[in-house]
Amino acid sequence: MEKQASIDTSSRLSYIDYLEVLAITFIVYCHYSVTAGTSPAANILLLFSFSFCVSIFFMANGTLLMNHPLNLKKHLKKILWLFIATAAWKAVYLLTYYLTQGHTLSPATTKDIFNYFLGYDLTDPEIPASHFWFMYELIGLYLIFPLIKIVHDSGHREILKYLMILLFLFVFVYSEYENIVLLLEDRYGIELFSLYPLKSSIFPLDKGSGFLLYFLLGPVLHDHFYVHRQDRSRFTPVLLFFLFFFFYALLVAEKTLTTGSIVGDWEKWGDMHFRLGAFGGTVCLYSFFAYCSRPIKGLDKIAAFVSIRTMNIYCIHMLLCYLFILLHYQIWPFISLGMHILKTFIIIILSLLITEIMTYIPGLSRLFGVKPDRFSKRKKG
Repeated sequence: MEKQASIDTSSRLSYIDYLEVLAITFIVYCHYSVTAGTSPAANILLLFSFSFCVSIFFMANGTLLMNHPLNLKKHLKKILWLFIATAAWKAVYLLTYYLTQGHTLSPATTKDIFNYFLGYDLTDPEIPASHFWFMYELIGLYLIFPLIKIVHDSGHREILKYLMILLFLFVFVYSEYENIVLLLEDRYGIELFSLYPLKSSIFPLDKGSGFLLYFLLGPVLHDHFYVHRQDRSRFTPVLLFFLFFFFYALLVAEKTLTTGSIVGDWEKWGDMHFRLGAFGGTVCLYSFFAYCSRPIKGLDKIAAFVSIRTMNIYCIHMLLCYLFILLHYQIWPFISLGMHILKTFIIIILSLLITEIMTYIPGLSRLFGVKPDRFSKRKKG
């Protein structure tokens, strides 16, 4: 995740700090959610987590990168170290899983392990590191970002708008249409034509291209609702607030119709990031925070502290969730929404403590990419 350079709140976009704190909290909440129980409240919060939070990070990255000058050499170096850090964390996950479950596992093949470090999940045995898909999506966006930045800075932003329209039609409208096709067929036996042949034939981008739209949209919303917020109506936050809950209610209704219920064991619901409800809700949430951004002494510093370390939390939290679950069933097999929320904050605090120690260890901090980078600052000094 692209980080703002300083904890000095006067030079930071505080609304991005608050959004990243909100997003990372719900991302931790949604993983290993078995302890959350089966209540409607637990499932509605999980729907929020899966629908909005990762997309917020892509928007924030786009905003921060697009509003800073590009140094291609530094940018490519950052991509390389991000790939190395991802591989290092995945090695820790692999080693931990074998140490805790190795007596029951057959060893993975060399080819499977090689593919695992290149970006695949390891499913035999199933290593709890599937969340690193986000890192590879981010690396992919970083690879093409210099081209986007050149177009953006050249003044030909209509080209980026054209790309965003294509992405919206071929990812979000397409996903919504296909979901309706499946729903009508499963529930009522009504068969409609799928648009998959059209998309697979002429659309040159993979399914992750939806995150490219979020990435491109972040700086647009920043400019519209933060930089030029004085041009917006004073009723803008009220409208955004109600629109967000409209889109959220739409997602809840679609989830209920598709899976049959909003209670019971959580069922993941396809690519939830690419539903129209998720798109609209994320846009409203991001815009609301951008428009309402005001300095709050003390709280801004706390948000900045956590925001700088969201990458640290993201990389280690699944490992801690996995270990927590192992201990949970042995020591206190209690399931409830309150228990799950408590677990979420315990994992976040432990993630911060462990990775904060790592930032003071030369070599280790570089290898795992933990922030803040204390040693490069010392060299510059």
